[in-house]
Amino acid sequence: MRMLELRNMNWTLAVKARYLTYGGMVLSASTIGAVARCVRPLDIDTINGFAAILGVPASVIACLMGMPDTVATYRPPEEIVETARLLWDVRQLTERQMGQVSALAQELCHEGDGG
Repeated sequence: MRMLELRNMNWTLAVKARYLTYGGMVLSASTIGAVARCVRPLDIDTINGFAAILGVPASVIACLMGMPDTVATYRPPEEIVETARLLWDVRQLTERQMGQVSALAQELCHEGDGG
């Protein structure tokens, strides 16, 4: 749960993010809280959902929780991994550099749609 907190996510935001990134059964904020308090045991679906929110392979979450890494199957799609890498890299750019990157991205988008 600390990994979610580091992303400024409370239990309610974790529920929304899980639904948007992973789908599946909708959990309540209290269920996420029960997992955080170790009152509710982790299951495969919950591990996969947390992995989707955090953008990491589920085997990493399973390992951190002391579970066999073979129980969890979620791996983020390559485009999500690449987007995360891009976001990590651009965080060090200046405002001016970000403006240049944004302008270039707009140009590339317009070239791609024939505009």
